[in-house]
Amino acid sequence: MRPYAAKKKVQDSPEPLWNLFISCTRENLHIILCMSPVGELLRVRCRKFPSLINCCSLDWFPNWPKEALLEVANKFINTIEMPSDDIKTALTEMCMIVSVEVT
Repeated sequence: MRPYAAKKKVQDSPEPLWNLFISCTRENLHIILCMSPVGELLRVRCRKFPSLINCCSLDWFPNWPKEALLEVANKFINTIEMPSDDIKTALTEMCMIVSVEVT
């Protein structure tokens, strides 16, 4: 922290260093909450904690089609050297199945 404080021209004593640390943390800390929209629980949480709606960015991610998952897996797996194309095909399908089963 001291080298960063020197660049920012902050005094090298405990209180200014602590304040710099807190300000850097506030600027760079991001919290991600993942909640399922299925059921009543999300609605209850939003009523209890209105800042979940007012002070947050909500991203809704729909399910991906199987073909798209296969394409993405295939793109990344093709960059890996493997003994046979059968293994690549099986691995690509396994990645798609795992993604579908998890969501």
